[in-house]
Amino acid sequence: MESAVILQVEPGYADVDKLIDLVLKRYGRHPSVIGFGIDVEWYNNAIDGKPGTPVAATSAQAWERHVKSYNSKYQLMPKHYDKAYLSTYRGDVIFVDDSQEFPNQTEFLDGMVAFAVSTMRAYWRVSINAATALSD
Repeated sequence: MESAVILQVEPGYADVDKLIDLVLKRYGRHPSVIGFGIDVEWYNNAIDGKPGTPVAATSAQAWERHVKSYNSKYQLMPKHYDKAYLSTYRGDVIFVDDSQEFPNQTEFLDGMVAFAVSTMRAYWRVSINAATALSD
């Protein structure tokens, strides 16, 4: 089985587009690479315990476009423990909830299912709105 790797950064205050360039120019040709990830907890943040900055839809779309300029099959992967910090832009994006320290497996699974359902609802809402706009 072939490995699939998403190269991820914790950007702090660095320019995300520059990080995309640095990482994908260096490692993007490796056959296992399938995308680029951003730990949003560290986006515009360098202090442990602070939540970072929510990602605007325009930023996520621009980052996705930039990542795909290296390979159209690559995907953007923002991750955060609070879905409110993840963009409302859906595109061809993999969203990751990296919540931790659940008291038990049931609460972990309940939290991950709730995240997946809310992410899909947002995706379908965007898709339905786009389809409705096209049919008008």
